[in-house]
Amino acid sequence: MKPLHNQIIKLFLISLVGFWSEGTAQSFEKLPYPINTENYSEYAPVISPDNRLLVYESRRGKTWKLYQTERPSKDSAWSKPRYLTEINDGYGKDKFIGGPFITYDNNYLYFTSNRHGSRGGIDIWYCERLSDNKWGSPKNLGAPVNTSAYEGFPSLTPDGKTLYFMRYIHGKVYRGSDCFKIMVSKKDKNGRWGIPKELPYPINYGCDMEPRIMADGRTLIFSSNRDGSKGRMDLFQSFLQDDGSWSEPVNMSFLNSKADDQAISVPASGDQLYFTIGFNDRHYDIYRMEMPAKFRPKKTIVVRGKITDKKTGKPLSAELLVTDLQTNTEFANIKSNRQDGTYTVILREGTKYDFACVRKGYSFHSEFFQLDSLEESEEFEKNIELQPLEKGVSFDLTNIKFDFNSSDLKLDTRPELKRVLQVMELNQMLRVEIGAHTDNLGTNEYNLKLSQERAEAVVDYLNEKGIERSRMEAVGYGKTRPKVQNNSKENRAQNRRVEFTVIE
Repeated sequence: MKPLHNQIIKLFLISLVGFWSEGTAQSFEKLPYPINTENYSEYAPVISPDNRLLVYESRRGKTWKLYQTERPSKDSAWSKPRYLTEINDGYGKDKFIGGPFITYDNNYLYFTSNRHGSRGGIDIWYCERLSDNKWGSPKNLGAPVNTSAYEGFPSLTPDGKTLYFMRYIHGKVYRGSDCFKIMVSKKDKNGRWGIPKELPYPINYGCDMEPRIMADGRTLIFSSNRDGSKGRMDLFQSFLQDDGSWSEPVNMSFLNSKADDQAISVPASGDQLYFTIGFNDRHYDIYRMEMPAKFRPKKTIVVRGKITDKKTGKPLSAELLVTDLQTNTEFANIKSNRQDGTYTVILREGTKYDFACVRKGYSFHSEFFQLDSLEESEEFEKNIELQPLEKGVSFDLTNIKFDFNSSDLKLDTRPELKRVLQVMELNQMLRVEIGAHTDNLGTNEYNLKLSQERAEAVVDYLNEKGIERSRMEAVGYGKTRPKVQNNSKENRAQNRRVEFTVIE
């Protein structure tokens, strides 16, 4: 950075002190050059859930275009911003490209544009992440979300099932600028977006825009000119309550000023925020600051990693299924990236999850995450290797459990059994052995009988769900095939297992 430019930034930050009242103890920083520039405006930052990828819009000609900067870790320096040629060019040189949003699985970039192919004025578009953080061909989100009106600044919940965005209010103006309202659309079971609905009061009140749903899926931050605003536009926070209503929006007074404070983005950790400050509609810059504890969304754990073929090491696109075991409902259903096999899943504090990965022609991976309480949001790396389903391949069904001396399947076993069911449904020609094993406590005869009953209990469940018995063999091995020595409580638990083996 040039010394003169550095001095300008310092002077500008000092001059901002007069715009803040209470809460000025909160430190904030203007993102460095070349993200922010002297002669151009930078606006609407969106940070990836892992805080390593930043996309924003900048006006360096007649209209706004998208730029992207990256860093290897959340504490390292940002790279030189890259003009997103694959999105900005080829669809009308003077077309508006802005309002970006990176989905919480890190695989899609949504944005706002009137590029060629739009249904009306401004539409919502999206594209898939390719290798090296480049983006695929943009696609119009289509009806019923997009209409002949202005639809833009999208934001999706971590499960990808709820979309928030803003729509133009025809004929309503505030201080010479157009007004908007915040809309919501939900996906049906077939993956189609439903007819958007206007969020009720107290969310929509005056001119309300630029919604951002946080990683907990329930905390919404948006820009508004409602009563109590310090300037023209302020940032407000509301929470989706258990009864489906929204809490009274709270002014985020620790950052709001007499200027325009807009277009916020928060990583999954919830501890930082990126936002825009604008003066007199002429110049905008992007800032970052720590999020005060009272405004942070519910704590989360970010599970990220890569899915590969265990035999070849090549990346795989696979389905990631997360079940909330407290409610026995699907929490998330996403896919790893087709290009590099990477994935990101956001889990919320306060429940227990079954986390599974499946793909046709492969075994599956499954495990539990117990998130009763977290001291702070965390990031967890989990690389997954899937075994091709070939004759003789065997793997443990680690989460199939029985009560002591019983062949009755325990309730929390159901998610694992659903994974087995999926494998059998995806691979219709598959024949398997369901083998049950015990530890060394008890007689040979008793353990053989108990293990046979347990293997048959699994087969009975799958048969009840539509899998033909001719595709399955139940075999009880008792204590004849220990996986490890039966010399401790932990080892005996490992030996009490059910195995899935491919016959043909």
